[in-house]
Amino acid sequence: IADLVSAMAGAGLTATNGVLSADASVAPNAIGDAAADLEEGFNYGSADLTSARVWSLPAPQELGDIVHVKAPANCSDSLTITVSGGTIDGASSVVLESPYAAVSLICVNVGSDLWRLY
Repeated sequence: IADLVSAMAGAGLTATNGVLSADASVAPNAIGDAAADLEEGFNYGSADLTSARVWSLPAPQELGDIVHVKAPANCSDSLTITVSGGTIDGASSVVLESPYAAVSLICVNVGSDLWRLY
C-alpha cells in the first residue's frame, strides 16, 4: 500500500508512511495592513491598506505549488507580490492596484523559484 500511495503522490499531495495528504493549507490566510509572507493556498487582505505593502511568495516546496492572492477593498495604495531569488513571468514582482484585485500563481520550477500567473 505504501508504494501505491507514494506513486500517487505529486503536486499538492504528499505520501508519508502510506498515508496520502493534501499540501495546501485548509484555512485561508488573512493578512492585515502589513507586509507579509504568503502561504500556499488562498491569501487575502483582511484590512484596508494605509500605505503600499509588499507580500512575499513562499519558497516552493514542489512543482505545481499554487498561491492565490486577493487584495482588500482599499487597494488604492499598491500591493506588490514579490519573489526572492526567482521570477514571476520573468519579473521580480507583480503589482495589484485595484480594489479586490486578484492573482493566482503556480510554481513551474522549484530549483529556480520560477512562478507563472494564470
